Amino acid sequence: MRSLLVLVAVLTPCATFGATIVPNTNLAWHPVMEPEYQDELGTNYMARVDQDLFGDYTGLSFAFKQVSATEYSLGATLVTLDEESDWYLVEAGDSFSKAGIEGNEFTSIFTTDHWFPAVTVGTDFYLGVNTGKGDRRDVFGWAHFQVVAMPLPFPSDDDVLIMVENVMSYGGVGIIVGVVPEPATIALTSIAFISLITLRRRR
Repeated sequence: MRSLLVLVAVLTPCATFGATIVPNTNLAWHPVMEPEYQDELGTNYMARVDQDLFGDYTGLSFAFKQVSATEYSLGATLVTLDEESDWYLVEAGDSFSKAGIEGNEFTSIFTTDHWFPAVTVGTDFYLGVNTGKGDRRDVFGWAHFQVVAMPLPFPSDDDVLIMVENVMSYGGVGIIVGVVPEPATIALTSIAFISLITLRRRR
C-alpha cells in the first residue's frame, strides 16, 4: 500500500492531460540521397515518428527547395509504413490538438486521405504531427526546424533544413507547440514508470 501511495504522488505532477511526454527521442529527421529528384524537387528528407512508446514507427518524405532569398517550399512526397501520420504547419504557442485539427486551425501538409500543395516556409518554423495506432489518433507532436547554410559536397545546392528539437505526447488530447518539459518532470515520469513495473512484479 505504501508503494502504491508513493507511485500516485510521483505520477501526479506528470499527469498533464493524461499523456506521456517524450522530448527529442521519438521523432527523427534526415536527408535522403536521391540525386535524380534533387533538381526538380530540391532536397528530399525523411521524417520518422514513433507511433507508440515502444518504437513502432511510420515515415513520410518531404521535398525542401529554396524559392527566394528567405523562402522555401516544403511538401510531402512519399508515404511509408503502417498507419501513417498527418502533418501540419504550426506556430510556437499553438495548442495542437484534435479539436484544432478538426477546426482547420492549422495549414495541412499531408493527411492519410489527402495530399496538399507544398507550403512556403521561412528559415525558422514548426511542424505538428498527429499519429497513433489503428483508429486511435492520440499521439501529438511538434518539431522545430531551422535552415542553415551547408557547404558542398551535399546532395543539393539548397541550404540544409535541420530539426532543432521536438516533443511527442502519447495518450493525450494535444500538445503546446514549442514547450519542452522541464528535466525534473522527465525524471519524475521515469521514476513513476519504474515504480509501476516494481509494483507489478511484486504482485
